[in-house]
Amino acid sequence: MLTSFCGALHVCFITPSFPVDTSNQFVLQLRPELQDALISIIDHYKWQKFVYIYDADRGLSVLQKVLDTAAEKNWQVTAVNILTTTEEGYRMLFQDLEKKKERLVVVDCESERLSAILGQ
Repeated sequence: MLTSFCGALHVCFITPSFPVDTSNQFVLQLRPELQDALISIIDHYKWQKFVYIYDADRGLSVLQKVLDTAAEKNWQVTAVNILTTTEEGYRMLFQDLEKKKERLVVVDCESERLSAILGQ
């Protein structure tokens, strides 16, 4: 709603939020897009098979770009949503990944959840 007012009044709206596609030329988003940087890192290290763990809708846009690129480059990506996962669930997830010998993992989640995940 605020962005539509800024567009109507021709006033800039500067936001630290993650970039979203908008046709409003008066919105300036200060955070860079993460998708291209992540894909460049995966490509640089030649990961052909990896797990992408995410916890929010924000992670879906990054995941979609990763999956699109994976289809082009024949990458095998396993996506895991951990939005409602408990600490015991994290432990079980990583035990399962260990059994499957999945060693390459991208974790795209909020910092509060990251500390609980890394504690496993």
